[in-house]
Amino acid sequence: MKCDCIAVLENTDNSITTMENCTHLSVWLRDWSVGKGWHAAESVPFSLEGCDTLAKMRDKLRQLASLLPADSAIAGASISGVAYNELSRMGFCLCELDAFTPHILDALASEILASAQGEAEVPTAPTPTDAPGVYSINLMEVQAAHPDITSKKPCAPFWPPRPLWSLKSSAGTCRRGLRNTCASTA
Repeated sequence: MKCDCIAVLENTDNSITTMENCTHLSVWLRDWSVGKGWHAAESVPFSLEGCDTLAKMRDKLRQLASLLPADSAIAGASISGVAYNELSRMGFCLCELDAFTPHILDALASEILASAQGEAEVPTAPTPTDAPGVYSINLMEVQAAHPDITSKKPCAPFWPPRPLWSLKSSAGTCRRGLRNTCASTA
């Protein structure tokens, strides 16, 4: 991910803050005309105040996304929960920082690029193992890499009409019985 825009969550004191206490984002754009330099763009007003439902919060986050360039990074003291999931799903790189000064922008952009290059492709469907008819998938990795994919989607090809004898997970084994019920063996 090429990082040419980093937006920093700030409070009324213009200090880095959490998503919950954010009043605006300071936006920093890479200026390629002078090499790797960065310049401050106009701040983006933003607050989750008054978002008393998930729908309102998601709408507010979508509005924020429309104000920032594609492939932007958002940095803050803490970005978690619904805000993290929604912004990540929209393609933003999310970073948590203890402190912020413009002097760290090059290092932060380099770290974002290195992280994106180091990510291995996570399969979104079960892959065959060495044993015939046995497939494997790590749903935790799938959902971490692809938040838009539910746990059912990768397994859907294996539901009826194909016979499913057992499903092993970190929580136990699910066996199909005569009534199509599951019981944990953990």
